[in-house]
Amino acid sequence: MKTIVEYINDKEIVEIEALKKWHKKTYGKSITAHKISNIVKTQGIFPLYSFYGGKLVGYAVYDAVKNVEGIRVERSRISTTVQAMHAINRITKGSFNKYKPFYYKETRKLKIEKLRKDKLLDGILLEIMKYIWSKGKEVTAKECYEKLNKKHGGSRQDYSVYLFRLYIRGFLTRRKVKCFGGHKFIYTAKITQKEYQGIAVKELVRI
Repeated sequence: MKTIVEYINDKEIVEIEALKKWHKKTYGKSITAHKISNIVKTQGIFPLYSFYGGKLVGYAVYDAVKNVEGIRVERSRISTTVQAMHAINRITKGSFNKYKPFYYKETRKLKIEKLRKDKLLDGILLEIMKYIWSKGKEVTAKECYEKLNKKHGGSRQDYSVYLFRLYIRGFLTRRKVKCFGGHKFIYTAKITQKEYQGIAVKELVRI
């Protein structure tokens, strides 16, 4: 009859509930994750936790996961990012499928946090938005460059990049129009200055 250590060494990576189920079937009694962790502590086997939520999802032989992108060894456990968990799930042929909703939820939290941070503008990006708000209509990179270059510097190409960043971050909409020699983008504010100020106040209160 195999021990838990032998079973994990054979499997290399084991999902926590599958391990508990195996133990109950083999030994006729339940076992807690805490007890499993104590048993494998000095055996080169590490508990696997989600990096952001701290959820125990399984156990792994260190050598089996040491080259997986996105893992972090922290004292007596291994934390796995979303990227690492996807890789481990592939290695185990879907043994960790049940955790996909959890990891997607964590990914969404990270994206939301990034979006929250992206709501606050400063420097030249804020100056460009102020100019667009004050103008109250569509603008081009050339117009922004001509208006702001003397005070803030930068090339015309720089202003094209600035406008694109604001577009990607959701502050502007754009449309492509034909022009001499090709095409250009014309940008319009997606939110008003009043709306932005309201968002900024809320975000500053949170920080």
